[in-house]
Amino acid sequence: MGVIRQRLATTRPGNCKLDEEKVLEIKRRLRDGETLVVIEPDYPVAIDAIREIRRGARWGHVQLPAEAVVRS
Repeated sequence: MGVIRQRLATTRPGNCKLDEEKVLEIKRRLRDGETLVVIEPDYPVAIDAIREIRRGARWGHVQLPAEAVVRS
């Protein structure tokens, strides 16, 4: 039951500082090697929130799409 409550709390409109689009941006930037210190000023959340996004403790249900593999 706790996971359901957490998911509802992170996706409820008007209740969050981030939306799924912003979380995807953060996850892309982390994947591309940007540090927390560089990312944090661009979003209205504390560095701890971005750290938890990186760990999957927050917004874990939001996943980056798989990269298309180009074969030659």
